[in-house]
Amino acid sequence: MLALFILIIFGLGLAYFATQNTGIVHILFGSYVLAGVPLYLIVIGSMLFGIFVSWLISMVDSVSSFMVLYGKDAALKRSQSVIDKLKKENAALSKELEDLKEEVTDENKAIKDEFTKQNSDFLQHIHQSIA
Repeated sequence: MLALFILIIFGLGLAYFATQNTGIVHILFGSYVLAGVPLYLIVIGSMLFGIFVSWLISMVDSVSSFMVLYGKDAALKRSQSVIDKLKKENAALSKELEDLKEEVTDENKAIKDEFTKQNSDFLQHIHQSIA
């Protein structure tokens, strides 16, 4: 509704402008002459041409923005795949670390048991020697 209201106001302004600028002008394109053109048509045509050119520039800007965003999306997907790969590698390394800790703990327990056995054997040997 607001757009319709603005369009009506704009149309009324153009109509008023056209009634005030009814003078006839001649347009020269090199040796070609366009005679008897009302001034308001020149002004309105220039304005419409300017709007068209600015629309074209805006479209080029939109396409370039789309290409930049597409490149960023592709880079983001590549980064996400690297992150996923590193997470998997981290999980594998964490599991390997836990396995190694368990292995070291088992080895330490075996060494401790062997040391305890050797000490008790030594103590029993001394005890038997004394007795």
